[in-house]
Amino acid sequence: MNEGWWLDYKTKRFVSLLCLSVDHEMAIRDIENQAWLSISASVVKELSKFRPRVDRDRLILYMIQQCPLMRVRGHGSYASFEYWSPSSDLMPYTAIQRWVIKYAGPTLVLNSTNLATGRNEQVVAKHWSAFIKNQKQGAAS
Repeated sequence: MNEGWWLDYKTKRFVSLLCLSVDHEMAIRDIENQAWLSISASVVKELSKFRPRVDRDRLILYMIQQCPLMRVRGHGSYASFEYWSPSSDLMPYTAIQRWVIKYAGPTLVLNSTNLATGRNEQVVAKHWSAFIKNQKQGAAS
């Protein structure tokens, strides 16, 4: 697995980069993808401030910070999920669960990183549902 996706963790919609034959930066610059991922007009307007290819990393971080977007990358035996959520909201985890159901085999390692808090989780896909359940129970305590 060497693939990529943008995942809106509020709507749980995906944009697969494999189908588009582009990278994360070029996919998010596409007007149709912006609409599908419900990116606000104010955020879209800011995109012109980022030079294509030159400001790629800054643009990706900006999008992750400003939108409920998650950058997903497949790396063979594991997949990485990078997002920005200052709260202990479980929405990113449930969006990852939807991705797992659609794309992951049971032994795929999921590497989830909340860039707002620095929290990193590594969980095997077949245990992700139990992981979420434990997170919900911990949040309720």
